[in-house]
Amino acid sequence: MSYPSLPLISKLPSELILLIFSWYAFSVADAPLNISSVCRAWLQLVRASPELWARLSIHIQSPSDVDIPLDRKYLAEADAVRKATAWFERSGMVALDLRITIRGASKPPTITDLLTIPTQPTPPLAIARRSPLASLFQIHQRRVRTLLIHAPAECDIQPLIQPFHSLGPSEEEDPRQGTLQELELEVTDPLTTGLLPPGADAPATPLPKITPKSVSVRITNLTIPSPWLNLESLTSLTVTQSVLAAPLFLSDIFALLGKSSAMKYLSIHARIAESPTQSSLTPIHFLTLPHLHALHLSLNNTIDVLLALRTPQLSSLSITDLDGRAPWTGRALKAFLTSRPPLKEVKLERLLGIEHGIWEWCLARLSMVESLTLAYCERGEYVLAELSKQTKVNKSGERKMEVCSALRTLSFRQCPGVYDTMLPWFHTIRPHLSMEIVDSSEIESEGDWEGWEGLDSRGWGVHLR
Repeated sequence: MSYPSLPLISKLPSELILLIFSWYAFSVADAPLNISSVCRAWLQLVRASPELWARLSIHIQSPSDVDIPLDRKYLAEADAVRKATAWFERSGMVALDLRITIRGASKPPTITDLLTIPTQPTPPLAIARRSPLASLFQIHQRRVRTLLIHAPAECDIQPLIQPFHSLGPSEEEDPRQGTLQELELEVTDPLTTGLLPPGADAPATPLPKITPKSVSVRITNLTIPSPWLNLESLTSLTVTQSVLAAPLFLSDIFALLGKSSAMKYLSIHARIAESPTQSSLTPIHFLTLPHLHALHLSLNNTIDVLLALRTPQLSSLSITDLDGRAPWTGRALKAFLTSRPPLKEVKLERLLGIEHGIWEWCLARLSMVESLTLAYCERGEYVLAELSKQTKVNKSGERKMEVCSALRTLSFRQCPGVYDTMLPWFHTIRPHLSMEIVDSSEIESEGDWEGWEGLDSRGWGVHLR
């Protein structure tokens, strides 16, 4: 296809076309290659725009994977190295958003493996030392802005982020560290935990503990406390543990947060080993996070974590009760709001069995909240009734709402007792409020509501296999 055969597109200025290309490259894999194949003019524009080549996804195959023939493996790896080299060159010196996926490494032992004599285990650093793609990544690591690593075990992740270690004040800075802003690590096989593969002997000298030098860190299915990763002194931390991963202990969570006074964003999606009891309403730990602005908890024991925190600057709160009908969750929320944090955004999910009096008490303490979302919460009609109370008229003649006067956005998703037919009635009471009601008749299955956020879906560049 030639450029003149695209009359409408050819009239657009190159600046606007480049903006469209940038959006396309952010959300679609192999976007620069797809754009370049349209016409020669677009090919020249793409090659002259390094920012379009800033996102790249690399797939590294384990050297010990016997499922793929050697000749096919070497040919595929050579082709991937060639494509990655060209991709890095065309990106110039712009910051990179890079995702590395390691496949077929550090597999857990099967029943057959347990019944046979074990062979020599694969060294834990084999991936980084043997793979040409990993070596190519290390050459350009100083330009990495966002780094995502997905691997079957922690032993495959550790050598790849070793260069991004944040040194102490007495140590000399490494010029290769670059400007890493976001780090995301995921163990794709939660049954394979630890720094060593199954059956491997511990090293003679322990590997140094790494302190990530980045603004935001997201970890999934990693061991906590980590024997090799220092998560203290971070400003943003997201911890996700899948159902198959080991549960977290309260003592480990409190030990981590006790050394994280600079934390601004905290998100924990996991199962807690300890079950909540009535004694949970009397916390034995008190932790102050003076700079925390956003707190997101998806736990089966929200009480013990929530009541232990003191957050004078908290503006965003999200709670998902994985137990559903935990009898003390409502009282824990009430106790947490006693300190009156300056909340502006609140999201509550799966809070069941909360009494009307608790809803009334909590809403009265949310005078600054601007956005309120309830999903799968019982007695939603009580919340709606509190928010629809008649307005007051002050001495100057101004009318103000009694509850949540600053509220601008309200959302109910599958809350029993709240239906979309109530929208016209509620708009007559609070006409300036943007409101959304999604009842059970509008959702075919519960899976349409993404309560467990986990990792963000991202668009990435060319997939190198």
